[in-house]
Amino acid sequence: MARRPRHPSTAYYPLKRGGAYPQFFGKMSLTGELIPTETRINKHLVASESHRYFLLASQIKLLNCLRTISADFQIIFQRDPAAKNWFEVLLCYPGFHALLCYRIAHCLHGLKTPLIPRFISYFARFLTGI
Repeated sequence: MARRPRHPSTAYYPLKRGGAYPQFFGKMSLTGELIPTETRINKHLVASESHRYFLLASQIKLLNCLRTISADFQIIFQRDPAAKNWFEVLLCYPGFHALLCYRIAHCLHGLKTPLIPRFISYFARFLTGI
């Protein structure tokens, strides 16, 4: 059985993907093949290593984001004498809500996540007015 020809819009998808994200997918030639920039033993090995690097960098950024949020939470107790317990701060402090949402949105924006950080920022502005 003969294969159907590819639709013209999907024929250039690998070229677009490689042009837009060369750090993750490698540089692409006009035929859609990877351009060898260094000695590659196995294409799958190189792809899995780049994915591993991307996941490791993402985890480091997320951990730094969580550390910053934890520091913000502790500063509230240090500087506000009215803060009695953590549950009250978590529920009743709109400044902390705004900081939490904006820090998460900034972290996701740093990971090149589309649309979600903007939605989180919009939601935080709607929720807190800050």
